[in-house]
Amino acid sequence: MTKGDKTKKIILEDCLSLLKTCDISNFTLDLLADKSISTKSGILYHFTNKNNLLNTLADAIAQKFTKNFEEVARTYPLNDTFKYHKSFIECSKSDLLGETEYNLAIIISQYTHHDMSDSYVSLLEKLAYDKVPSSQSNIIRMTIDGLYYSRYLNNMPLDDLETLETLNYLYTFLEENQ
Repeated sequence: MTKGDKTKKIILEDCLSLLKTCDISNFTLDLLADKSISTKSGILYHFTNKNNLLNTLADAIAQKFTKNFEEVARTYPLNDTFKYHKSFIECSKSDLLGETEYNLAIIISQYTHHDMSDSYVSLLEKLAYDKVPSSQSNIIRMTIDGLYYSRYLNNMPLDDLETLETLNYLYTFLEENQ
């Protein structure tokens, strides 16, 4: 990894940390420079503008989520007919009850009008490999999407215990409806 790549990675990490405590509408490059090892001009050397920085961060979060999904899927036996659905539920649980970084990527994408759907679409396409009826798969996907969007919109989001119970029920739902 070059020095420039390392600096870019640190700027992205600093941006992520800042956005976990700062409303995106209040986010500025000046504010990031105050909290970062880099100056505003240093940030602009690595990213063409604020939206480029935010979109790069959203893509990195989405790629991290997808990579985690792939790693979890590999832990299940090849003949597990639900492995991708279980992986999707498990990764969503980890994110929603942890740092909710994927939720932040959604917020960024809405704010900058950035389409990060490629990584999400490729993840959802994996669900088709499972032997799960499409209606059941859609219920699982829409439940997870709903958990994210209720947090994103702050529209009566479930607390962590309710979120955990809901996600755990999705495992039961998979097994019972087969």
